Amino acid sequence: MPTDNLDLTQIAAEQAENLDASINLQSAQLDAAVTAPLLVTINATSPANAGTVTKAELQAANVIEVIPDGGDAPDGPILLTLATAMQRGTFTLVNDTLQSVTFEVTAQPDTAPVTGPGTSAVLQCDGASVRLVGRGDLASLNLGTAGVGVEALEFGDGYTRVTRLIVNGVLPDIAGGAAESEGLLVYTFPAGVIEYDVTRMNISITQTEGFINADQPEVGIGSTLAASASATLGATEDDYVAGLGAADCTGTKTDKSESTATLIETGDSHAIHFNAADTWAASGDAAAIVSGDIWLAWRFLGD
Repeated sequence: MPTDNLDLTQIAAEQAENLDASINLQSAQLDAAVTAPLLVTINATSPANAGTVTKAELQAANVIEVIPDGGDAPDGPILLTLATAMQRGTFTLVNDTLQSVTFEVTAQPDTAPVTGPGTSAVLQCDGASVRLVGRGDLASLNLGTAGVGVEALEFGDGYTRVTRLIVNGVLPDIAGGAAESEGLLVYTFPAGVIEYDVTRMNISITQTEGFINADQPEVGIGSTLAASASATLGATEDDYVAGLGAADCTGTKTDKSESTATLIETGDSHAIHFNAADTWAASGDAAAIVSGDIWLAWRFLGD
């Protein structure tokens, strides 16, 4: 009979004359469970941003290292599934990708732990769920929330961090032929006091109907959402990156960095918006695409 959790080979009475072989096998199995790494390669297509660890693989490894496929790197949050629920003491998950990794037993009753890009976490299995034991970098504490059409990559610890927002969103319907401002919620800081230091905006607007190609709207980053009959951005619609004219609405990026130096108190708006304002060409655009990167440098000062 093997042991209950790691399935280590045990010595039976009839093996009395072959004890050395049985003991050596058990020692090798225990050595692997305590020291061996398991490499899990993740790609973006088959299966997309997902992987599976079997019970036997976890029994024989102490470190799970999630690595990107060199020719087809994952392009979204990764779901790593433990195929069979089991009892397993602590092990380490190392995330060597640029995406977050969730490791879970299918339909587990507890919230599955998320390990941020380029970080690691100490986990364990309690027989029903994968659970977080601890992490040295605190990378998954005090995370904000990405807006619709936005992916947030978080770097740093739970208190001092840089957030990269990969934006692929859509502006509200632009009626056209008049002054109008529109915006897109891209991120919301976690509840609490935030010291917001620096913003970089590298964003484009791309028309989808052929009417606003030559428009050069004023674009910026602000704490409030633009939604008015104005051809310019208001005070809190570009208070994080002051508005400037885009080159066009055919995909040319507008790149600007600005020292934010803002203390966001508990009761203040925690939202970050990309905003655009213009006297738009006739017919406008029902679903202009906003794409590019927004980088935020900030610190969490407690809730």
